[in-house]
Amino acid sequence: MIKTLLFIIKSSKIVFGLFFISALIACSNSTQNEAVSLVKSSIKAHGGQQKYDALKSISFVKTSRLFLEDGSIDYEVVQKQSFQFKPDYRVQIEWQKKGSTHVIFYNGNNAIKTIDGKVITDSLEIVKAKNTAKAAAYVFFQPFGLVDENTILSLENNVQLNDSVIAQAVSVRYKGDIKESDKWTFYFNDDDILIANSVILTDHKSLIENLELQNAYGLVFNKHRKSYRVDSLLNKKYLRAEYYYDNLSISN
Repeated sequence: MIKTLLFIIKSSKIVFGLFFISALIACSNSTQNEAVSLVKSSIKAHGGQQKYDALKSISFVKTSRLFLEDGSIDYEVVQKQSFQFKPDYRVQIEWQKKGSTHVIFYNGNNAIKTIDGKVITDSLEIVKAKNTAKAAAYVFFQPFGLVDENTILSLENNVQLNDSVIAQAVSVRYKGDIKESDKWTFYFNDDDILIANSVILTDHKSLIENLELQNAYGLVFNKHRKSYRVDSLLNKKYLRAEYYYDNLSISN
């Protein structure tokens, strides 16, 4: 009799455990599906995937102004950024620094950096050039780049931005991420427009607000953004950077 009771209790625990795991999986799948649906709606609000896929090339001038905690300017850089999608993927970023012309070329796999036409062979500089090109594309072409076979999307609780705007939040992780990988969250308003994103790095957390948009050939991209250092609750500590995207030119 006792053995029978013990068997029933043990079996009940197993069944409950399996039920609990199944519920967690179902909940996870639900938040992923809702997140994907929200991002797809945002892509539509920004012009649609079809128009984006038809792009042959796009270029613009990006002005980045960085600030110290006391509000003084840390440094400013103006870059000409060009992206070619067809027939092959190509990125070119050009800027002036201390009277010299710096250029990065990237084809999606390999990067080359030149200074005044001279090819830089330092391996660390090549890695930095590759990361710069990848980061330039990542920050500008959202939300279009969020639906990808390598992305893992999850719908998070709504958050309040600027003490007034209630935004829908989607966290983004990537296959192959490790503990130290950057952790991104994107925020959408009631019209499914991407209005901000936050990122947790190893040493700080930033909130980047999309303050002004621009429309080109029916596609909506950022024109003016501000980046703040924030605490874990997204309370702003100070303005770290300001970005402007001008002279937008598109070929399709």
